[in-house]
Amino acid sequence: SLRLLGDLFSKGMDVLVKYQLDKFNFWSTYTLSRSELFFETLKTERFPTNYDQTHLFSLAGQYKTSRLTASVSWSWGSGTPDYTGDAPFFPEEGSFEVPTTATPVGDVVRFGSVSQVDLSVLYHAYEKKQTKVSVGLTVLNLLDTENLLERDARTLGPPGRDEVFSLDRFNIGFAPDVMLRVEF
Repeated sequence: SLRLLGDLFSKGMDVLVKYQLDKFNFWSTYTLSRSELFFETLKTERFPTNYDQTHLFSLAGQYKTSRLTASVSWSWGSGTPDYTGDAPFFPEEGSFEVPTTATPVGDVVRFGSVSQVDLSVLYHAYEKKQTKVSVGLTVLNLLDTENLLERDARTLGPPGRDEVFSLDRFNIGFAPDVMLRVEF
């Protein structure tokens, strides 16, 4: 069986700024991070992990009364590394072998940045004694932004006529959700 031993290096910082004004809450977060791997049999230096996002930023706001809570948020993140054309990470199916010599990392190509707007509304419609009824609506990716997160290459087809296909993974598209909660 194939076994690779390596090291994972992670460092970063998070900043949260929050402000409250009467029935409104506002907050913003920023993350600066680096997540790298090192395998001496694959690469001559550290390289970013598949899910390394150097910058993550979000803005959010909330309005809250005794019956209604509404919030909206916007998030943005820098792109993750695209290792599609790098043989050690995307070998042809069934042919993976540890390279005999490590290769330099070179310039790391990244997918484009990702962003998303989410919305949530919760209304407490009824409350008497121990019975409570709430209705809610949540919409993820309100603007239906298409964000490419990862790419994988696969070889499919009969021997001699096989083709390489790109399998792309995107974030969730426009996704509304309605909720009815009854407590008694």
